[in-house]
Amino acid sequence: MKKSGTILKYHQPPEITLFSKPYKITYFKSLGDVDTEKMCYSYGEISLRNASIRIYSESPTERDHYQILVHELLHAVADELNIDFKEDCEEKIIDNLALGIADILVGNGYTAKLK
Repeated sequence: MKKSGTILKYHQPPEITLFSKPYKITYFKSLGDVDTEKMCYSYGEISLRNASIRIYSESPTERDHYQILVHELLHAVADELNIDFKEDCEEKIIDNLALGIADILVGNGYTAKLK
């Protein structure tokens, strides 16, 4: 997989849609560039206001790479569905997270790749 003359370690979509809202994804080779708040060298960061995600592109494993991406997307799911982790029952939380993951998979064509 190539991008502008460089070889990518893992698939890096430039955008993922969640509930019809596109989230732009930008990848960085330096942890310091990911964390705009300069708080703790995060591997990923989401701006819900700007619908943008910043991801560290040099994860040691493919699983780490996708865990970071899914982690940030789940912040968006929780925000879009107004999940209250302190007040909502576990079943409602899990159901809403599943709804968000299903929307990401179907809405971005990932299920077609499984057929």
